[in-house]
Order: sequence, then C-alpha cells, then structure tokens
Amino acid sequence: MRLWTSIAIGFAVALGMGAAQAPPSDPPQPNPALPLPNAPWQPHVRLVYESDTRAYYRPCGCNANSAGGLARRAALLKDLRAQSAPVVVCTAGDFYGTADIFNEAKSRFVARMMDQLGYDAIGVGEMDLNFGLATLVADVRSLGLPVVCANLRAKTDSLRIRGEGPAAAAADRLGSAFPPYRVVSTAGSRFGFVGLISPATKVKPAAQKDEPVEAITYSLDDPVAVAKSVIPELRAACDVLVVLAHMGEEEAVALVAAVPGIDLVVLGHDPAGRPLGQPRTAGGARILRATSQGQNIGELNVKLGDDHRLADAFNRIHIMDASHRDDPEMAKRVEGFDEENRKLQKELFARQQLQGDEQDPFGGRYLGVGACQSCHVEEFDVYAHTRHARAYATLASQFVHRDTNCVGCHVTGYGEAGGFQGVRVRGADVDLIDVQCEACHGPGADHARDGSYRDTAIASCVKCHTPNDDPDFDFATDWPKIAH
Repeated sequence: MRLWTSIAIGFAVALGMGAAQAPPSDPPQPNPALPLPNAPWQPHVRLVYESDTRAYYRPCGCNANSAGGLARRAALLKDLRAQSAPVVVCTAGDFYGTADIFNEAKSRFVARMMDQLGYDAIGVGEMDLNFGLATLVADVRSLGLPVVCANLRAKTDSLRIRGEGPAAAAADRLGSAFPPYRVVSTAGSRFGFVGLISPATKVKPAAQKDEPVEAITYSLDDPVAVAKSVIPELRAACDVLVVLAHMGEEEAVALVAAVPGIDLVVLGHDPAGRPLGQPRTAGGARILRATSQGQNIGELNVKLGDDHRLADAFNRIHIMDASHRDDPEMAKRVEGFDEENRKLQKELFARQQLQGDEQDPFGGRYLGVGACQSCHVEEFDVYAHTRHARAYATLASQFVHRDTNCVGCHVTGYGEAGGFQGVRVRGADVDLIDVQCEACHGPGADHARDGSYRDTAIASCVKCHTPNDDPDFDFATDWPKIAH
C-alpha cells in the first residue's frame, strides 16, 4: 500500500500560532488561498482530523496572520462536504482549555460548537477533565456528543454514558465513563473509532500537586491492556479501524506494535504543536497528527478497496491562517459568545480581585521591578523603553487581559509560586503585570551573582517567543533591541 502525502506550508508566518484570542481591531483581508495538491485518484472518503483545540475558539491574535478559529473551521468543513466524497470528522481530544474559572465558559462553548460542526467521533484528552468528569459528562449528555474512550473508568454509575449495542456491553465490561468505541458507516465502509488516553498526559494542576486528581470519580487504565481487550472486537465490526490516541508519538508507536489490527492513529497531546505532513508508518498503521489550538486541520483522502478496507491514502494539512474564509453563521455565534463571555469575565475578575488569594500568592519570591531598579538603574532605563514594559497594556487594549490563554506571556511569574495569579489583587505589595525583570531572570529572592541569572534570561526568551507564537522571532536580531 502506498501512502501519498503533502503539506501546504503557505506563507512564512503560516505556522504563527499563539495564545491570545482577541479579534484584531481591523481584521486582515483573506489572502488568496494557497491551493493544496490533490490525490492522484478520486477519494472515497475524506477523514478530517485534529486535536488540542484547548478552547481557542478564535484565531490566537499573537501575530498579523494568526491561525485557527471555529469560523474558519466551519467554512473548511462546508467546502469539503460540498465535494463528492463524504466527510468523516474526528478529534483526539483536548477541546477544553486550561483549568481555571476564566476558561470554563470558553471550553463549554467549544463543546457546543463541535456539536454544530457535526463531529463523528471525539476522543478524550487530559484537558477535557480539567473541570471534573461531571462537567464533561454533562456536556456530552446534553449535546449528544459522540465521545469515545475505552480506558477512562468511572467510579460512579451516575458518571457513565453507556452508548448502544455492542459498545454499551463493552462499556459495562470495562466500567468506562464513555462508550469505548463507535462505528460510522459511509461510502459502503464501516469506520470504527476507539478512544484511548495515556495516564502520562494527566498532569495535576499546581494547586493540587499534593492531592489525588479526581481520585473519587475516575481512573485511567493501561491503554495497551484495554486496547488488547477492545480492538479485536471492534476489528470484527468495522472495515477501517481508527484509534483516537491522546498520548505521545512514541507511546502510540508502542501501542501499534503491541496491538495488531489498527489502520490509522490520530494523535493528540503534542505540546510543540507539530502537524505531521508525512504520516508516520508503524506496525502497518499510519499515525496522523494535526494539533495546536485549531491552527492546523488534517484531511486524509481515503481510497477503499473492493473489500471496503483502506487501500491507499493521501494526506493534506490545512494551515488555518487568514487565507481561509470565515463561515458567516459560525462567525455570528462566536461574536455572540464574545459579548456573553466579556460580561462573565468581568464578574469573575471582580470576584477574584476582591477576594484575593487565601494562599498568599506572592509569598515573597517575586519582588517586583522596583526592587530591581534600586540597584540596576541603567538597565531599568533600557527596560522602561521596551515593549516588555507595556506588555499587559497590549492585552487590555484588546479586552483580553483577563484571558488566561493570553496573560501568561504578558505578566511576570505566571503559574509560578509567588508569581502573577491571573488577577491583580487589591492591596498587594507587588504588582506583577508586564514582562518585568523577573519574568526573564527568575524570582528576585533567588538572585545569584555567578552569571546564572543572565543565562536564565537568555533561555527564557523561547518560552514565549516560540515558532508558533512568534514566527518572526530571531534571537540574534531581536536581542539587541532590549540588550542591557
């Protein structure tokens, strides 16, 4: 079997992926779409796949050609569905966002829009459990989302969705929170989807590091052991078997080697946000990946044999930059949610600002830029004239200074003990907005004079100035702009 593949790289900033979700004040006009090569044969089915949307319902906004957004995704799906071959849409999970009160509403909005977009199979990632299994189950029940996950075991029956037919019996046998698999019939072929999540992906939030995460409501069983139990059953009921695998690439390779019968693996959980233009072949299976906040969407053109099984495949990656149009209906839904979300964010922000943080968030480690200025007068003068010193204002000007998807690269010590905690707390001795000295050099309480403090600053640049968030960043060129 041959595997035809291509990837559209597009413009130099096509992979410009970032954290902010603010619409630009003057939306860029779509550039002429860069044509993608077509398969050398007419596909029988188009498998559209993605993962790791992470509640980014808009283009990120970190650069002029930011990619992503549900409105563009909706337009792409409409265009593909208008062609002759039927479309099957799936995700390997992480459609919810980070675990904080500012992201829950956005996460559940994305879930509602996935229902509108007509997903056929949805895997589960660790971020989909960020607001508790009960929240995810409530969304799946109310929306009828086709979620599958074989090794997420629910510890209470009230948090179980059994499904129908053989999948329900398998769910009972496994004790899984969701049906372990489902079969989608199209073009005379049966596509079987099974969901698996690696326990290695489930990182506990910082505030819960000393507590078991959801230990009362769920557990994650070994994905290989569960796959050995489920995949032979699904293989007998389908023609093309797809694993929605929320795990690392090498773990997926090991899974394929240990469990025969897998045709395709759609990967999730790639922190670097790297799509696979050339799918990896392992154990007779093709491993696919299109990740990173909805900024790239995969399309596998499938050719079926006379036996209705996978005979050939041609892969394409759609970089969802400004060359893609918005779907007007989805754009209206997004605008409506924007207005609703701004009101909610103001309420949540005011509540946290008044309450402060019972755990003394500052804790003395971060001292603030004033402490640095007292000794480093010349260096402070250079800093004060850089964009780092106004980083928080750039968010406020777009009304996203409360958006925890954005704020981390515009404040000091975000997510760290004693660092910025998501809101400016009234009465605090230290204000950690903007990219202050300690954002690059580390907490002032850890100040060292052996040269390591300078090395820390150099290494810190790439934490925010990544190829995804800032594709034009070049250390050799940009460092002189702030050298001190």
